[in-house]
Amino acid sequence: PAGELLAGAGEQPQLDAVTIRPQGGEPLTVACNLYHAWVTQRAQRCYHGLSETDRDATASLTRMPGVAALLSAAPARWIERTASNSLVLGAAVELDRA
Repeated sequence: PAGELLAGAGEQPQLDAVTIRPQGGEPLTVACNLYHAWVTQRAQRCYHGLSETDRDATASLTRMPGVAALLSAAPARWIERTASNSLVLGAAVELDRA
């Protein structure tokens, strides 16, 4: 549920490992540090908050392999940081895809 504690201040937990298959590659099992996921979501929020004109201005950056897909991805829920530096599960994501 929203507000559920994911990591207390100073903790560095890993998210569950998942298996991915890079284009044309062999399956690879990877895990992600929760803090890294939160930082990535900050970039996604920023990108989603840009006007279409500003998104177009970032085209040279988003042409790098994987960047456009990463920035435009919409997570099911945001990870939020509290004033005490804990990471908590946020509400369901609603994005305006203008």
